[in-house]
Amino acid sequence: VILHRDRPEFAPGQSIFGEAFIGTASNGLRENYGADVTAGNDQGYIRLQGIYKDAKNYRDGNDDEVRSSYRTTQGHIDLGWTPTNNQHIKLSHEIANTSDALFQGAGMDAPKSDGTMTRLSYEADELAGRVNGVEASFYHSEVDHVMNNFSLRTNRRMPMEVPSTVTTKGGKLRLTSNFGNTSVDYGLLLQTIEKQATLFNRNTNQSQFLMWPDTITE
Repeated sequence: VILHRDRPEFAPGQSIFGEAFIGTASNGLRENYGADVTAGNDQGYIRLQGIYKDAKNYRDGNDDEVRSSYRTTQGHIDLGWTPTNNQHIKLSHEIANTSDALFQGAGMDAPKSDGTMTRLSYEADELAGRVNGVEASFYHSEVDHVMNNFSLRTNRRMPMEVPSTVTTKGGKLRLTSNFGNTSVDYGLLLQTIEKQATLFNRNTNQSQFLMWPDTITE
């Protein structure tokens, strides 16, 4: 999935705009709060976004409780610069933290899942010459995730836990050339994923299995 945020457009005399929202489900089991504010002008801007979600367990058709609750906090900041009308440079940083996530039918829950993403991107279009458009981006993300069978449930006989980390680094370069009515995109995509996960017996703090033993995918 590729998500693309367009550069903000400011009306004449406008330097700040945004929105805030509050939402809930009809059964009252989910609440959402958030705000999105952008300030700047046609040459540069800053955008701040924040969301909080709180979901509770629900009951199925047999009136049995289904473990599905979680809490999520997400924050995002964009720093943008538009040196010309056809160029856009942006530095972004995002934080997304989920806590106390319950999983029905699974042997473990997730008391913690924290992630960060930093991205630097450059876009240019309507260029003269053989290359008419350029899109380049570089990114780095970190995810710390913990699964266990004791923090969010009553299990003291065999407490097992799997802490994991995933680091993703990469970059993309896409060039666009126009030949009459035909547009051709071409470029380069690089990505490295490093993963580490180990199953521990928390009675002894001894490792039981290497789930991802310093796995690297390139």
